[in-house]
Amino acid sequence: MVRNRVKRRLREVLRGVLPRLRSGLDVVLIARPPIAAIALEDQAQAFSSVATRAHLWQPRAADVRPTSQRTGADSPADAGSAAGAEAHHQ
Repeated sequence: MVRNRVKRRLREVLRGVLPRLRSGLDVVLIARPPIAAIALEDQAQAFSSVATRAHLWQPRAADVRPTSQRTGADSPADAGSAAGAEAHHQ
């Protein structure tokens, strides 16, 4: 009975985030016994944290820009020269 409840809850967590995950991934979840005592919201937060650390989320449209459109300190060369200029003026 506990095992089935845990499986249902994990499916619910994945159902909520599946559209945001990158395509082409196989995700394997291994549930340890303590998960049975964790609230659904906490399970969702834990999965979200792991997915972020593992770079499983689809990039947002605002995060994806062609290199030619980057300006300012977006490029490493610009960032270094801007940081160096600020350090010189202080």
